Amino acid sequence: MPAHKLMYAVFFVLMLASAVAQASASEIPHVTKTLGGKKTRQLGESLMKEPSSMLAEFEEMVHSGETPAFDLVSMIKGIIQDEIMQCLQTTRDVAANETADRLAAIELCNDESKARADQIEGSTQVSVNIARSLHAVCRDAQKTMYQHNLTSPEAYCVKLGKFLHDTKPLSIAGSRTRAEAVDYVKSASINANMCDRSEVCELDDNCTQKEEELRIKETECSQKQEGFEITFCGWKRELEENCEELNRCHSTASTAYQHHVNKTEILLEKWNIETAALQKILCYCNVWLSDIDGSDNRSQHNVTQFDVCKEQTYSPDPVDHGTPAEKAACPLTLVECYPGQDCFNQEYSSFADFVATVVPCAEVTTPAPSLCSGDFALGETGMVDGCPLGYVGIFELSICEEAAASSLGFGTLRTAVRSSDSTLYPGCYFNHNSAYFNTHPSPDGSEHTEHSGQVCMCEAL
Repeated sequence: MPAHKLMYAVFFVLMLASAVAQASASEIPHVTKTLGGKKTRQLGESLMKEPSSMLAEFEEMVHSGETPAFDLVSMIKGIIQDEIMQCLQTTRDVAANETADRLAAIELCNDESKARADQIEGSTQVSVNIARSLHAVCRDAQKTMYQHNLTSPEAYCVKLGKFLHDTKPLSIAGSRTRAEAVDYVKSASINANMCDRSEVCELDDNCTQKEEELRIKETECSQKQEGFEITFCGWKRELEENCEELNRCHSTASTAYQHHVNKTEILLEKWNIETAALQKILCYCNVWLSDIDGSDNRSQHNVTQFDVCKEQTYSPDPVDHGTPAEKAACPLTLVECYPGQDCFNQEYSSFADFVATVVPCAEVTTPAPSLCSGDFALGETGMVDGCPLGYVGIFELSICEEAAASSLGFGTLRTAVRSSDSTLYPGCYFNHNSAYFNTHPSPDGSEHTEHSGQVCMCEAL
């Protein structure tokens, strides 16, 4: 093999190793690659179209029957094994670690929701139960006082009622003389409870005092009832807010996980093609290195030894992206019957005749604050990761099409070819007044910087 051609192969491998190292960063979601200039970018593009280009060079050498220098083949093999393959593996590991992080983020939503539920149970729910108990005890006391005043023979009000009931009317009608009338009144005062002023006044005073005590108790119990209902409504709202936050968190984390998996699947296809090409190149190197011609330090081999390389196939190990955790249960059964609902009246069933009017829980009409002003938005021009706060990039064609048809005002949607210029934006992007979807696995978004940017979706979608 001519020396200049093999040296070119060595240069090709060296530059490929460098380009793989630089490109690996851009192939990991949420990491932006910045090249040093147009010339550097073009060189990287030509070398990183795919290792298939380098494989074609080696297959041409094999087909021609050339015998490369032993040391140079060894150098190429070392660069592929120690740098390029290691870099590809590192890139895979980083993607796998991010998958694990995305799955952990979904689990964290469930864990935080459960922790918040436990916190509510240990604080607000305890306060509700205490308020419930204090109110019930108060109403029971009110009920007892009322029934005592109304029915007990020892109650002052009962005694007063009996006294007044038993009092006979005073009648002086007839032909009695004045003296006889006076004697009649004196007798009635002693024997008929008609004019016993001191006793009736004492009974009346004591009855009035007991009725005032009952009124004070009723006011006290009504205050405890109001406190109980306010605390119950607060408990209900805390539980609802926890469930709402779980819904938001789980939806956002699941969406981020799915976007990462979708992008990783595209990259895995690319990495598998690269790895298959590199494995075949290594096979050719191993054949060349199987023996050496001592006279000129070149490879010495049987051409049929290359047959195993030509038939070699690469079967990648399946990648398990894990299974996202289902959203944790967030039951609201304990607060299904709340103030304002008819079923809440069962709280007061043992003293139903003594409770005040129930004050319903206030309905929350103000929506939860959101950083998004709409479902979709345009990112800052000239930036690969330029989505506004609260928005994320779009890496699914169907969502990109939905965004293009939304109020953003795009006239067309085009699909970029996967092998297209890697200077386009990743995923869904805009250029002037049109939306596009780029399927290239590792674009850097360096073209059209003045009029292009990401099309973004609200993170809570």
